[in-house]
Amino acid sequence: MAGRNPKTSYCEVRKVQFDATGSPKTIGVVAVVRGEESAVTAVEHFERRLTEEEKKAGISYYWAYTSRRIGRGWRPSS
Repeated sequence: MAGRNPKTSYCEVRKVQFDATGSPKTIGVVAVVRGEESAVTAVEHFERRLTEEEKKAGISYYWAYTSRRIGRGWRPSS
């Protein structure tokens, strides 16, 4: 399998909640961006908007690569 290009690969920004054992449970995908730099920026953006209650509940954000097929035309479900 070929390596991913960090500038053009699609990345999901995921909202997660950590349980008592420290294991993350994905709550949902909040954005799909292109490139690692955009993913890091998006995570920082969402982290700044966490409320104190969410922080106490163990909610956080992280990014992970996703397939090109999922990245194209992605829209948040609202």
